Amino acid sequence: MNALRSAKDLQGDAIIAQDGAIGFIVDVYFDDERWAVRYLVVDTGEPMPRRDVLIPCSKIEAGQDDDAVHVRLTRALVKASPDADSDRPVARQHELTYAQRAHSDPHLRSSEVVSGCTIEAPDGTAGRVEDLIIDATSWTIAGVVVGMPGWLHSHQVLLPPQAVESIDWPYRKVRVRLARDAIQQLPAPPG
Repeated sequence: MNALRSAKDLQGDAIIAQDGAIGFIVDVYFDDERWAVRYLVVDTGEPMPRRDVLIPCSKIEAGQDDDAVHVRLTRALVKASPDADSDRPVARQHELTYAQRAHSDPHLRSSEVVSGCTIEAPDGTAGRVEDLIIDATSWTIAGVVVGMPGWLHSHQVLLPPQAVESIDWPYRKVRVRLARDAIQQLPAPPG
């Protein structure tokens, strides 16, 4: 098993409960303060109506493979898990009432939504978020994959999460502490 997993590659992976397969991953919600995965968002596989649920990382079994994620829950418990709307990431909190937003978590982010955000360095735009690399042993964010534009060729670098200052959802920007030249010199992502 590869301990480092791409958030994009996790999407579509099957969820295997203690008594069989049930649904697949549609998103990864993470905390942008601790840089830890909080939930896997799982489509339970019900055709009508579709129901997405939140599976906390504490329910994920160790020793994952590259095609499925095993959880310490039965199929019935997966189906009974909290609805994905019960804890919305920042990008969906505008759907809530003012009073509900006041109690929402300002650090809960969707990996799917953060992908595509512009990287804003102190000295200007420095690329775009293309993916997140997740350490599947600790379920933390090991790095942010940044696509760097170039005249002759573009390339990717792996930005450490500690370099991120903030995620500005309305403007779709990830503000970082590193200058553009420093970002250009970062290592390539694994794989």
